Amino acid sequence: MDKHELRREFKDKIDDAFHNIQKLENKSEELSGRKKEELDERISELQRKKDQMDSFYEELLNSSEEKANEIGTQFEKSKEDFKAGFNKIAQAF
Repeated sequence: MDKHELRREFKDKIDDAFHNIQKLENKSEELSGRKKEELDERISELQRKKDQMDSFYEELLNSSEEKANEIGTQFEKSKEDFKAGFNKIAQAF
């Protein structure tokens, strides 16, 4: 996959992550007490994972074509970590 295709894919995945976090934040507003605190903590963890994906995106923008595939591999791992974290939260709440 070339750098431009990776950039589009990264952007789409980051947008999805943002929307998923927003959904959880909306859910958090409906909760109170310990459940709200727990969900807010997990949302913060997801936000850090999304921030890592953002970092890889920025790195991709400034990378050479050769480095793009390596960054793509790192991004995929980060995306999978985010997805696993989101699914775990979605099941719990």
